[in-house]
Amino acid sequence: MSYSHGGMSRAVTCACGRRLASGAMLLAGAVSAFGASTLPQTRSHDPVVLSTGALAGLTDRDPDHYRLLSLRNGTAVPVPFQIDARDARGTYQLTDAPPGFDDDDELVFMAKDLGNRRAGERLAGSGPVVEFEVTDPGTGARGWAYLVRAPAAPEPTVRPYATYDTARNEVRAVSYRVRYPPGRNFFTSMEATPAAGGGTLISRMTMRIEPTFSLLLAHWSPQLTEESFTTVMAGIRNGPVRAIVRARQSLDLGWALPDAPAGDVYTFYYASSFVTPSRFEVPSPLLPILTDFHFEGVAVLDEAAGRRYVDAAHPEGVDLAAGVEIDASRDTDWYVIDGPGGSYLHALSIPEEWRRWGIRRATLLRRTPDGRPAAGYGLRDMTRLRHGGAYDLNVSMVVLAHPYRPGDEAPALAMLRRPLSVQVRRVDVTQVAGIGEETPRDLLGDRRPHLAPAAVSPSGVPSRR
Repeated sequence: MSYSHGGMSRAVTCACGRRLASGAMLLAGAVSAFGASTLPQTRSHDPVVLSTGALAGLTDRDPDHYRLLSLRNGTAVPVPFQIDARDARGTYQLTDAPPGFDDDDELVFMAKDLGNRRAGERLAGSGPVVEFEVTDPGTGARGWAYLVRAPAAPEPTVRPYATYDTARNEVRAVSYRVRYPPGRNFFTSMEATPAAGGGTLISRMTMRIEPTFSLLLAHWSPQLTEESFTTVMAGIRNGPVRAIVRARQSLDLGWALPDAPAGDVYTFYYASSFVTPSRFEVPSPLLPILTDFHFEGVAVLDEAAGRRYVDAAHPEGVDLAAGVEIDASRDTDWYVIDGPGGSYLHALSIPEEWRRWGIRRATLLRRTPDGRPAAGYGLRDMTRLRHGGAYDLNVSMVVLAHPYRPGDEAPALAMLRRPLSVQVRRVDVTQVAGIGEETPRDLLGDRRPHLAPAAVSPSGVPSRR
C-alpha cells in the first residue's frame, strides 16, 4: 500500500507475481475495441497516480478483489496496479497499513499498460466497472484501462516493475539497478539492465554545499557533502508498479548556526525511472546573513570511451573522452548521458518563483581529481532568495530504452512538465437480449494525476520546469 527505504509494509495491492492456472480462461465475456490506444508508445515512462476517492460506488474496498484490465487485440489482459495507503494528512503508511483502502489512498498503474477502449460487450465481474481514460493534454493521445471486481480471475504474470531489496541495499527495476551504502540516501552505483544496454551508467553520486554566512565581523563557511547528512531509513513499500522509500534526513550546520530542520525524503521507483521530490528548507533567520551559496551535485562516470553528453544547448553531443568542460550559463533543466552501455536523462525541477528571482540551474560537465568524467547540476545566484520558507524541488532519473536520438528527451520531459489527465467513469452494464448495453457515468470528471507525491506535500508534485 506504499513504499520506501526501511521495512516492508503490508501490500494492500493486487499481487502481480502469480502465474495463470493451466487452462484458466483469461476473463469470461467477449471484448472488442473501438478506441485505439496510442499513449503507451508516447508516454511509456509515466505512472498514472490518482486518489482512491475517485472510486465511488465500488462493491467493497479490498484491493485483492479487483483486477485492472487492458484491452489488446480484442482480449482483456490483467495488468499490474497497486493501492498505496495514506493517512488523513497525506502521509504514506508504509508499515501497518490498514487492510482495505479508503478515499485518502492512491491508485497507481503505468501508462505503458493502457489499451484500447471497449465496445458495448460486457466485461466479466461483479459490481460496477470503472473506466479510466487517460489523455496526453499536449497531443491528445489516449489510452484506457478497466477496473473490475473479479476475485477469482487470473492476476498479471509479470514481475514487479521495481523492488527495493533491504538485504542488499539496492533497487532492481525493469531498466536499471541502483545500489546504496547502508544507512545512506545517495547511491554508489547505477547500472542499466541488459534490456537497456547492460552497462554501468553512474559509479557514484556526490554533492557539495558551501553556504557563507556573515554577521558583524564573523564569517562561517561550512563545507558539506553527501556524507554530512544523517539518514535514517524510515519506511519501505514494494508493490507491483512502484517501490517507495522514505528516508529521514537531518543536517548539522555547526555550533554557531541553528540545525536545518529534519524532514522525510521520498523516492519513488518505477520501471524505467525514479523520482525524488524534496523540500528545501530555508530558515528565515539565516537569510539576512547569507552572503554566498554554492551547490553542486554530480554523477561520477567510470567510462568515457564512446559516451557523450547532450543537452538543449549541445544537441549534437559532447564527446566525454575529449575532456571538454561545461558550466552552462543559462538555466537548463535536463541533460542526457549517452553510451553503448546505456543512456539516461537527468532532470532537475525548481520552484517557478526561483526562476522569476533569477536563480538558475547550471548543467555541469567536468573531470574529477582522478580524471574521471562527471556530470550534474549546480545552483547559481541563490543569494537572490527573497524570503525564507519551504521550497519544493524534484530530481528525476529516466533510463532510455536505446541509444539517444534527438527528441528522445521529449517523453521523459513530458512526464515532468505535462501531467496526464484522467477521466474516471463508472460503466453500468445491463443485459438486453443477450447484448451488453452500457451507460457511462463520470465519477469525478477530469483527474490530473501527479508523477509522485512531494516529500511533505501530499497533494503531489506540481508541473514545473
